[in-house]
Amino acid sequence: MFDRLRTARDESQPWPRPAPVPAHIPALDGLRGIAAVIVMLSHVASATGIAQDFFQRGGGQIGVMIFFALSGFLMAHIYFETPPRPSTLYKYLVARVARVVPLFLAVVFLSYAVTRWKSGEYPFVYSIDGADLIDHLLLRRGENVLWTIPVELRFYALFPLFWILYRVSGNLALVSCLAIALAYYLLPPFSMPVMHLGHYFVIGMATKLLSQRIHFAPKLNDAGFLVSAAMIAFLFPMPFIWLFGHTPRMWWEPQIAVAVFLLLFFTLRSNFAARLLGTFWLRKLGDISYSLYLTHMLAIGNLRYFLDPQTHPVLLGVSAITLAILQSFLIFILFERPARRLIRRLAGPRRRPAMRSAPSAPRKG
Repeated sequence: MFDRLRTARDESQPWPRPAPVPAHIPALDGLRGIAAVIVMLSHVASATGIAQDFFQRGGGQIGVMIFFALSGFLMAHIYFETPPRPSTLYKYLVARVARVVPLFLAVVFLSYAVTRWKSGEYPFVYSIDGADLIDHLLLRRGENVLWTIPVELRFYALFPLFWILYRVSGNLALVSCLAIALAYYLLPPFSMPVMHLGHYFVIGMATKLLSQRIHFAPKLNDAGFLVSAAMIAFLFPMPFIWLFGHTPRMWWEPQIAVAVFLLLFFTLRSNFAARLLGTFWLRKLGDISYSLYLTHMLAIGNLRYFLDPQTHPVLLGVSAITLAILQSFLIFILFERPARRLIRRLAGPRRRPAMRSAPSAPRKG
């Protein structure tokens, strides 16, 4: 129900305004963890053949779409209400660099070093030679799962334009986001300049702006969350083919975009989503989701040298999932989080030492 509606039992009492969306939303941490697991499971299915028909080619991209939409929403949620002064823009850029760049560069340089050093197929790393290294550093492209990082960093570079537009007019920002998202589906694929897969970031920002204007009763939020989650499950490649009779063009199917938007929108105020996605372990998965996303392929690829996927598909799948999660926890604790804190500390404003006041002379009395 929209917030201006009245209850049928008492027309004289206004519909109570819902509580504002808090600054930190634990359910979104869990949703981020689920998105990383979707990507990992799609690659495990590809390596082992288990549930491969369900994911087929591109099913894991739904996890990336949720990642991108979450990123767009969170940038708008965190920064839109703050004036984009030079100091806040600087803090924004430092925070974004600290969040994404250190682990990305570590994986790129490690892969480059091992690619140059190894003589056989083991150990498995992303194949990056000298020319590839330049492409990755210039954000032209990314090998394997690394392709998403240049796309996300380009969005971070463009986000201040949406930030400034919102400060001029929230309505204009909302209309612009909706128009840009629609343009991605009206124009030929990959024809949008600068950011060819930017529509899910824009959908995330639009979700933030619409959530400020449209409010539903708690039970409808819970129902909307369950329905949208079911929609996502039925839009993976195999059920999509059953429903619509053709193989999905994953990034260009409006049904998937609507489902991702609804999932994010209803997660914000659903009590059921808060209880389900806000559990301790799902939030921990959200914490390590970036490490899990960037490095799970390394676990899968290296285990294939010890476990034949045709002979031991289940053992390979369980071992790969376990190893990927454990190594991601270690990477997060030992490298990702410390590197993020170090960059923020080094790039933060220098604190001047407090001036000590001179001791006062004793009063004569």
